[in-house]
Formats: sequence, C-alpha cells, structure tokens
Amino acid sequence: KLISNWYITNRQLLNYLICEVDNEIIQILNEATFDPTTIAQQIGEAKFLRAFMYLEMAKRYGGVPLELVPKQLDASYDELMTPRSTLQDTYDQIIADCDAAIAALPGEAMVGKATKWAAHALKSRASLYAARIAKYHPQSADGLTSIPASLATGYYTMSHASASAIIDSGKHPL
Repeated sequence: KLISNWYITNRQLLNYLICEVDNEIIQILNEATFDPTTIAQQIGEAKFLRAFMYLEMAKRYGGVPLELVPKQLDASYDELMTPRSTLQDTYDQIIADCDAAIAALPGEAMVGKATKWAAHALKSRASLYAARIAKYHPQSADGLTSIPASLATGYYTMSHASASAIIDSGKHPL
C-alpha cells in the first residue's frame, strides 16, 4: 500500500513537472529569434508532450488544473493555486495542443521525436476517450468527471478524422 501511494503521488507530480517544463520551453521559444521553422517545430514537440501528460492525468483524475503558462517563483499563493478545470475543458485543451502539434511537426522526424502522425494518434485517442465519457458516463453537477452527452458526436468525429488522416497518409499502414 505504501509503495502504491508513493507511485500515485509521484506520478502526478512528475506529470505536472513535465507540463511546467513544457510551458517554460514554449515561453522561451516564443521570444526566440533563431530559425522560425525550428522554433515552430520545438513548440509543437512541447505541446505534444504537454497534451500527452494531461491525457494521462485526465484518464486517472477527470478534470485537472490546467497549467498553461510557467509559474513565477515569487508568485502569491492565489496565483500558484490553479482551480481544477472541467473534464470538457481538459480534453479541449489536450485536443488544442494536439492541433498545434499537428500543424507544426514534420511527417518524418529523428528517432525519439514526435511527428504529426503521433500527434494525430494522440488526438484520436483523446477524442475517443472524451466521446466515450460524454456518451456513456453519468453527468456530474460540476463537470469535473463528465462531459455533456451532446458533445459525444463531435468528439467521435474528431477521433475518426485524425485516425483517417494517419491511415490516408500511407506512412503507417495497418
């Protein structure tokens, strides 16, 4: 029991630490003055990783606090304590980060780097999770663990479109 509690606590901490580093990278690159193509690709990689981390947290905890800008070390308590977002807002942010990554990442990359096809796959998976939650899970009053049922079809459509983009590319046959 002690080890499982340690794992859960530290996994969540690691996810937020990676998101914080991604936010810092995005902020630094937005102010950078070197090759714009390289900047866009690296921001795309950071947004892909941030989307991946938030999806891992959303699967476990529902809506989570969305940290989208770096926190200052001297910030006040209120600035540091971001309120928990609804599950819909969490999935919408994951999908938005995937869309940004799809637009910025190349179709082929070095080993260990994200590609637009990996971002499409992540978007498809996140959209499918959101659609399933919207269609089959009971609605919560605060939206922290549910998505309105009326949005299920839209999420299913997004999932199908991203999966079809991968298949239609011919890069990754099934």
